Amino acid sequence: MTFLHRPKSLKELLKTRHDLPDAMLLAGGAGIMKILHKLEEPPHDVIDLGGIPDLTGIQVGRFGTWLGAMTTLHELTDDVLVRKHHPCLSEACSHGPPQVRARVSIGGIASGRRFEVLPALMVLGARIEYRGQETPQRRDRVQDCLRKDAAKGEVVVAVHLPPHQDGDQTVFRRIQGGSGDVVIAGRLRVADGEVKEAGLVVGTPTQPGLHIAAVEEALIGRPVSARPISLMEQSFVDLDPEGSVSSYARAASSRVLRSWLEHLS
Repeated sequence: MTFLHRPKSLKELLKTRHDLPDAMLLAGGAGIMKILHKLEEPPHDVIDLGGIPDLTGIQVGRFGTWLGAMTTLHELTDDVLVRKHHPCLSEACSHGPPQVRARVSIGGIASGRRFEVLPALMVLGARIEYRGQETPQRRDRVQDCLRKDAAKGEVVVAVHLPPHQDGDQTVFRRIQGGSGDVVIAGRLRVADGEVKEAGLVVGTPTQPGLHIAAVEEALIGRPVSARPISLMEQSFVDLDPEGSVSSYARAASSRVLRSWLEHLS
């Protein structure tokens, strides 16, 4: 028998999670059937996150953006301030069937490694906020969350984005083809005619977030130029030595980023 728990506040959620650290968390429910099919038997306890006001909402301010973990992709796509300050994320959240976007939550993406949106979160410098009843509040970078799971008793509470600044330029493309899907996200912060910060991330179903660090380093401190794209192929070899990213995804990523940089320059 499975027991369903429905906390009504963040405090109640943290207590329930502490008491039932092995319970399954039910967020939007978009991927629940895939999870259940992998289990040998039904979970004993399920915690429904749907009735907790502290986990929903969007707040955009001068010090950054707060996204409640249960905020859906549909809400992020439609929010005027998200479209204005974080167009890369808004565009990333707009892909997919409407019925799926209405259920998938940003917190579930951050902890569930959904490759379509993760590259946008990574280039924007997003951090995931975790809380537990007996553990200190912490914020981890998205790329760090890909390598480790939340500690027992913890839950994802929110996603934090740094504030948009003048000179920020972003791009997002999702390319669907017979050779597989690929997502490309980029961000440059340009000031005084040169690149001050750079983020370039490629995502595929097998590799949700590949940070193209070599190209980023070649861009920083110089005027915007497409020449560093020549380092893309070696970057993929270094990041993906087993070759799980297809040649199609590599070529598509290079074309998109080259075209974007040429446009900016």
